[in-house]
Amino acid sequence: MCPRRHGNSQMEVKLIVGVRLEDSRASAGLRQKENMERYSDLNGPLVRQEDPRLVAKLATKFLIPPKPREVPYHLEDPVVRDTSMGQAEKIMKLLDYKKNGFFIECGALDGETRSNTLVFERELGWNGLLIEADPFNFASMVTKNRKAYLSPSCLSIKSYPNIVSFHQLHNMGKISNSPVGQNKPGYVDVQCFPFYTYLLALNRTLIDYFSLDVEGHELDVLETIPFDKVDIQVRYRTRWTSGGLPPSPKYPLGCSESISLAQTGRQTLSVEFVHVAKGKEYLQMFMEKKGYVVDSEVTHSNNLANDFIFVKSTLRRALDP
Repeated sequence: MCPRRHGNSQMEVKLIVGVRLEDSRASAGLRQKENMERYSDLNGPLVRQEDPRLVAKLATKFLIPPKPREVPYHLEDPVVRDTSMGQAEKIMKLLDYKKNGFFIECGALDGETRSNTLVFERELGWNGLLIEADPFNFASMVTKNRKAYLSPSCLSIKSYPNIVSFHQLHNMGKISNSPVGQNKPGYVDVQCFPFYTYLLALNRTLIDYFSLDVEGHELDVLETIPFDKVDIQVRYRTRWTSGGLPPSPKYPLGCSESISLAQTGRQTLSVEFVHVAKGKEYLQMFMEKKGYVVDSEVTHSNNLANDFIFVKSTLRRALDP
């Protein structure tokens, strides 16, 4: 595993939330806590995923724009071509090495260590969204100069936004059952948004690859997705455009009536299964009910990868001989 650097420099990165995130663990936690206190409204079961106020909150307060292409990366080990544990190569082959795609990676860690998306960005010109709840990891990710949106938040395991107590465990951090608001070492309160809200905030009608690794809450996240509105797919060769609504006071970045994680061709996503409480078989059954079947599994020694590659079942039948 690549070593991590949480240096003590005062390198600062301007955030669109109007605060500065210093490259240190202590300040990262403090800044995220301040941001939480400032924007702790619009949470709970009465707030809809598509609430325009919630979309605006995420779009304007919890998204950092991508670094320009001309800004060099600042990686621990830049000679490593593919930092994933095999997921990226599997997806790239399914996509026929598509260029200029868009990804979402949740559980992004530091944006480099075992990243499933970095190789897409560096070699194929992709951009996307990296979601990381742990402010320590997030502070490190900011320094990497990724060409993707960054969000210091977490995917909600409910169908509505909420604040959770996040247990910081390096690369195994996860949402805990501890109450929010406690001053307990190793725990931090984090704002969570439903998956659908991120898509509306990004005004994306086409997501080419969704990587989900949230240490046991994968099924909980998938159960929040309104599959009647979201079609998780991967575009392959065929060109397609969709006219979305332009930016407006209701949706600052614009939106589309129905979000698609791709529209034509090979339809996939990778989901870690090893920590799912109900088991991999239940996860597989759930996705089959939503129209997705397992194309393959990606595994690696020391549990560094235990992922399903899901494929849209209608396409699977078309591809089978």
